[in-house]
Amino acid sequence: MYSMSVLLYGKIPFLLASVIISCIFVSALLFGSRSVASCHYDLLPISGVKGAMIFKRPHLHACSEYVDVAVELGPLRKCENFTHFLQQVRDELELVYGNAPQTMYDKILYSTHNDPNSFSCYFGEKQLEMLRNFDEAVDKENQARNCYEAALADYKAKVEETADKKMKRRKRIELEKAKRRLKGMNRDVLESEYEVKKSAQRLTNIFEINSLRVLLH
Repeated sequence: MYSMSVLLYGKIPFLLASVIISCIFVSALLFGSRSVASCHYDLLPISGVKGAMIFKRPHLHACSEYVDVAVELGPLRKCENFTHFLQQVRDELELVYGNAPQTMYDKILYSTHNDPNSFSCYFGEKQLEMLRNFDEAVDKENQARNCYEAALADYKAKVEETADKKMKRRKRIELEKAKRRLKGMNRDVLESEYEVKKSAQRLTNIFEINSLRVLLH
């Protein structure tokens, strides 16, 4: 029993040395890989971040070369301008990964729902402006239609009001003016509809945006 204790006691320094060497080796691996990763981007998501409106989480893919993230088209088209959009992208990357490229102009591609794995089209200032122009065209069409429908309802009410009465000359002139005004307003509605359809045809791919790929280099 005494000889066994002596034997174990003699091996303790070797066991301690082995443990210390193992710890040093593991630490070297961890911190070494950390320093290599820091040369690019630390792509380990930070826990506890809140979700953004434009970008869906978790992100689809992240590596040292790029980040793929699905997006919501509605909030995306509400960006004030392309500079504001780039700031949203930068904030998202910094919030999730702790880092972001200094410049991202001409470094953002997009895929569509029909081909979600193909990032062959650039998303830039022109694409965002086209989305904004389309929304403005839709708003213009809605306003023109609402004004026309309100004027039409008012015209019909006046016609019904004088249907069983002998119409005075002044009233007849007013109704003729209202009728001509309605024709002009209907023409505005048709022109607005045409502009919306024309814009929609140019935006076929952009309306199908599924995700963005942000190039990190």
